[in-house]
Amino acid sequence: MKEKEEQKKNDQITVNVTSGAFPLKLWKEWDADCKENFGDCRWMKMWHDHLIAKSHKTLITLLNFEPEEDVTESNKEEESKTVKTLKGELEVKKDE
Repeated sequence: MKEKEEQKKNDQITVNVTSGAFPLKLWKEWDADCKENFGDCRWMKMWHDHLIAKSHKTLITLLNFEPEEDVTESNKEEESKTVKTLKGELEVKKDE
């Protein structure tokens, strides 16, 4: 990949990137998306693709996350059978 830096009038540095050996079928798909969704502005399409790739990596990490301890119904603490009031504790009867 060939890169070329340029400095414009307003002191903004830009980089020109040349890529080769892009499979024609994939290039046509990428180029059509660039024209349709990014007004044929290739650097915007490349930046968008980069951000999506980073987000995808984060999503995969989150989807593969497994908590250290099992949080299931059987693992929950037994609910209190008493309620504290101003006069003391009252026993709670559950409807069965």
